[in-house]
Amino acid sequence: MHSGLPKQWVQKVSVQRSRSFGQKAGPYAQKYGMQVILHQHLQPGQPGWTFEKFLEMSPNNMLNFDAGHYFGATGLHPNALLRNFTTG
Repeated sequence: MHSGLPKQWVQKVSVQRSRSFGQKAGPYAQKYGMQVILHQHLQPGQPGWTFEKFLEMSPNNMLNFDAGHYFGATGLHPNALLRNFTTG
């Protein structure tokens, strides 16, 4: 690990970055048994941006969804989006 911390202490990395970061960090996280967790701000309001694109880049990419930021960026109620991610 580059952080200088023992591996068992660093298993999740929370980021607010671009899609290109997810493409680079996802395979790295998979290799080292970590998870890359996106916390979005205004990205959902950008044309062509989707959560699915980030999540599909790696099975180790995850989402720390912020309903308030989603509503602020899109003006949309988050329930419909959340239903898309519900499994079970």
